[in-house]
Amino acid sequence: MKQSFEKIYGEISSPLFRIMAGYDIANTNLRRFENNICSFHVGNGVFLSVSHNLIFFNNIPRSLTNADYNQIIAASPQPIQQIIQQNYVLDPVTNKFRWNENPQNAQQLLQLFPQIAYDTRYPNLYSKNICKPYLLLQFQQNAFIGNQNLNGRFTNGRYFYEPDINRHTFLVDLILHKIIVSSDIAIYKINEEFSDLFPFIPSIEIDFNIYDIGDSDFYCLQGAPINELGRLLHKSQIEGYIDHFSSQLKFNNQNYIFEGNRYLIKGYFRFGSSGAPYLHYDQVNDQFKVNAVQSEACPLQMMIQGNKDNNAQYVNAIATPLKNIQAELEPLL
Repeated sequence: MKQSFEKIYGEISSPLFRIMAGYDIANTNLRRFENNICSFHVGNGVFLSVSHNLIFFNNIPRSLTNADYNQIIAASPQPIQQIIQQNYVLDPVTNKFRWNENPQNAQQLLQLFPQIAYDTRYPNLYSKNICKPYLLLQFQQNAFIGNQNLNGRFTNGRYFYEPDINRHTFLVDLILHKIIVSSDIAIYKINEEFSDLFPFIPSIEIDFNIYDIGDSDFYCLQGAPINELGRLLHKSQIEGYIDHFSSQLKFNNQNYIFEGNRYLIKGYFRFGSSGAPYLHYDQVNDQFKVNAVQSEACPLQMMIQGNKDNNAQYVNAIATPLKNIQAELEPLL
């Protein structure tokens, strides 16, 4: 196996990571994570992922300061106020209102939050510091990117050992830099407090070219088939081009529409692979570069025994070429 292939999916050399929203990470008992999504480092502390996990009401704020809780109550009609008050309790340790995590009420809350005049989606929660996006880096050895000298940078809950998966987890604070809804891409940057870590975190160079249908050097790098903790590198194929249009959401008189140029990809992709990079391999220089981002399943649905009802198996994916956001990325790099 060529060293470049082994490097691109290796535990301490791969540019593929996960981003999650974290609440109260300094408190072991109250710490919560959600909104797990693929991401990859393109250098200079810049990480790319998708935006569709950010624009929908798909979360329940887990802990709120008094001020934020009161804003939500004030923004809610009377019947909704009562439901929120029944599901949030004041924690005497943190002096925050915390969701009681009653799963029976979760769906009801998810349906109610879009009806109030307070945006509970992640971009707004990030901007108010209610929760934060964190880069998760997980290793079998207790050494950040194989370097124990860097372990001391991870304080206040940013390091913990997870015995169930036998991994040492390190967290790096991120900032949501920009959402480009039309291309279904989100750009994150490492918080300046951790700028000294930029050179140590593996990254991959961007290739802004648009490649031909059937190109033989196209690959996908995503989470492993059983659990996204691992990584999988495999051949993919550009099967076509799409002038995409997909209306996703209307909120506060704003339409959220995915549109523009896309690749139609043929090849394996697993549930939860959104945000995974598609790579082009340069055989002459033995080098991978990232060319596109896994965005959506393409609804060209498989038929099994003449029936496609209740069948969620797809053989095609929709990927966003990074050419679409070249003007956004070049100043950051």
